[in-house]
Amino acid sequence: MKQGWEIKSLGEIADVEYGFTDKSTEEGDYRYVRITDIDDNGELISTEKKYLKHSKEAASFLLQDNDLLMARTGATFAKVLLYEDVEPSVFASYLIRIKFKEKIDNKLYWYFSKTKAYWDQANSLASGAAQPHFNGAALKQVIFSYPKSLPEQQRIVSILDDAFAA
Repeated sequence: MKQGWEIKSLGEIADVEYGFTDKSTEEGDYRYVRITDIDDNGELISTEKKYLKHSKEAASFLLQDNDLLMARTGATFAKVLLYEDVEPSVFASYLIRIKFKEKIDNKLYWYFSKTKAYWDQANSLASGAAQPHFNGAALKQVIFSYPKSLPEQQRIVSILDDAFAA
């Protein structure tokens, strides 16, 4: 932990939003990003896509480039996806969108979600044994430490990008 870093609960620095519930189809206007679309690395699976037809309600759950989504139940519980805008997409109800209220690089949090510190918290805050549940209330309790400076956050992300690419 370095000087100039914050230590805050996610509830202090972010809003959480549950996804949209609807019946998916093979074709439609929006890709329907579901809990099963997040792989073990926290990346979007590009096969077996499902879709939704346009509706005013569905449109309010449209994803933006670099949105963070967290799986809240089952085998993928607590896995975090950093969404890359590849096509118009809506996120499903077993996912939670994390929206920072402060200047925080979403990719820094995504990298944090791969650490032992994150998973220790996720496992202790989850409920249920056979099917773990990690809801918005539990997510808001996760403690996240990060540099106050956005350029410093971006510098760290760049180092991590290079390290993972190698």
